[in-house]
Amino acid sequence: MVEQGEVVQYCWDKCVGLYQLIPTEGDILQVLTTAARWGNIELARSCLLVLEEKGIAIKDYHLEALFEAIVTSHDWARMFEMLQHMRESGMGYERGLFKKLTRELVRGRGKRGNTPEGVYEIMRDVSAKYPLVAADGLVVNALLETMVIEGRLGEALEKTKEWFHELGIKRTLDTYHVLLQGCETDGNKTAAEVLFTSLRERDGLSPIPQTYTLMVNVCLSQKNYEDAFLFLEAMKAHNIVPPATLYVNMAKRCAVENDPRGARLLDEMRTIFGYRVSARVQQFVETGGRSEQRYIDDALGVRKSWPFPRYGSGSGSNNDTEWEMEPEPEPESVLPEEYSDNHGHVTDRDSSNSSSRDVKG
Repeated sequence: MVEQGEVVQYCWDKCVGLYQLIPTEGDILQVLTTAARWGNIELARSCLLVLEEKGIAIKDYHLEALFEAIVTSHDWARMFEMLQHMRESGMGYERGLFKKLTRELVRGRGKRGNTPEGVYEIMRDVSAKYPLVAADGLVVNALLETMVIEGRLGEALEKTKEWFHELGIKRTLDTYHVLLQGCETDGNKTAAEVLFTSLRERDGLSPIPQTYTLMVNVCLSQKNYEDAFLFLEAMKAHNIVPPATLYVNMAKRCAVENDPRGARLLDEMRTIFGYRVSARVQQFVETGGRSEQRYIDDALGVRKSWPFPRYGSGSGSNNDTEWEMEPEPEPESVLPEEYSDNHGHVTDRDSSNSSSRDVKG
């Protein structure tokens, strides 16, 4: 089967090469997009040459398409060369540019060289020749995000310390958010608390709404979710408006637990911050989640579905009056010691002391 990229390449060669036609800038952008999607580096370069012949200034989005084509082709050394050239022109500093790197590494998982560790080694080796590629943590953050998506939070925490120290660059809020997303997925409250303290005390960073939201989500994944309210109050104490989704997630968790604070949370988000509460959410809280029982049963029996923790036996039971938390076996820890509890295990989901401290923003 002929792929779309091959068809576009064929038509481009006919138009530009054989018939010497001059495409419009819009046509060139369409071809650039195809070249980026299919990893056709030569087609992307040909588009840039035609742009120069037409006297059109090369913009950042033109070079980003070529960068994406290189990433899609998994030519990592060439990727760093391209990034160096872009940054010499003041481009290549957008976070979204490196989302493609994460996606390609996840997609190519298991293939030789397509690992965060392998890409980092290449970056380290070329950093002397291309110093701008390692001038900040954007590439490293993309590599760490790949590890988090792959379920390797413990390794990501270790590599964070190793790589940022080796490159001599500082961690950013994006670095911490990537790691906190891993803590949210794993329900690892101990590691999340260490990270939250580190971002403020070690790196002097100030939490933003996304930071607090991630911490609240981690707390809501525990059997004892009281600390979620501490982080909510910390946000308001620092004049940070809590997002509506945060209120909804907390209210839903309270509803499932028959916690009357769920209704108060909806009232607060509506009267104090002016958020609109949908009829669906209102009904969910008023009925203790029974208005969407089928969704809850699917979550309990199939997956760890946010914002509901894994209650019951996972059999999808319709018992909506009293659910017991099923104790989970404690896996052998692969986390660095500072992110584990005193016994070397990952965070205990049922910590009795979780609400006995204050959260300082």
